[in-house]
This record gives sequence, C-alpha cells and structure tokens, in this order.
Amino acid sequence: MKNNGFYNSISYKERQSEITRKNWQMGIYDFFRKREERKCINKKCGKVFSVKPSSPQKFCSCKCAARVNNPKRSDMYPEVREEIARLYQKGLSMQEISDKTGWKYGKIVYWMRKFGIPRRSMSEATYAKRNPEGDPFKIKNKLNKNEILLKGLG
Repeated sequence: MKNNGFYNSISYKERQSEITRKNWQMGIYDFFRKREERKCINKKCGKVFSVKPSSPQKFCSCKCAARVNNPKRSDMYPEVREEIARLYQKGLSMQEISDKTGWKYGKIVYWMRKFGIPRRSMSEATYAKRNPEGDPFKIKNKLNKNEILLKGLG
C-alpha cells in the first residue's frame, strides 16, 4: 500500500479547510439557494455571470460598470483605435490628432503605444508635412537618347 501521509498532514488539511470554507461562503456548496445566471447589461460586453438571487449585481465586473457609468473615462474601443490609426495614416501628426479630436496629446501617445500603432520617425514626419501630396520625385520610364547617355554617365 502507498503511504497516504500527505493527506493526513496538518498543512494539507488546513488548506482544504480554507478552500471548503471559501466555497461555502461563496455559495457553491449551498444547494438550498441556487445561483442564477445573468447577462451583463453593458451592450459591448454581454457576458453571462453567476450570482446569488438576492444580489443587485447588473454588470459582470467593476470594469464594465465603469465603462457604462463613466463614458468619458472609457477605455479604447475599436472605433476610437481605428479613428486614431486612420487620422495618423492620412498624414496628421499626433498633435494635430489631439487638436482635432479634443483628447490630450499624452493620451494619444499612450493609446498609440498600447495598441501598437507604428509611429513615424522625425524625418518621416517632416517629409510627410512638407510633401502633403505625396512623393515629389518622379522617375521617368521613357528616356530619350540624351537622357539615356546621361543616365549611363551617372
């Protein structure tokens, strides 16, 4: 037979006692009062969570409640992320995006870093500002004889 000393140890029994006590307090082992399943009322979440029937809880988490109750302080939703990326790809600087949207510059920097939106280097930003119509240099495809000669010499 195997030695079952582990299950008889005091530390194991105390740990199991704590786990069981917490589960009783949470109502997992209480079969007289069934837990009910509710759906989070945040339209962008909709998760199903389990609560006691007497609980007034409407949201799955504090984060969801904060998003609904404090809309100005909300986290980045995909629409906002797409808007920042779209404006940045149009050639606007982060400061111009900040001015246009009304969000603080630091918040724009934070969101771009958090969501991995690639930032332009200083030279790329300057080039984009000074050439809003695109690349000013055009490479000719059809060259005449003199231009072919000059190209060969170059």
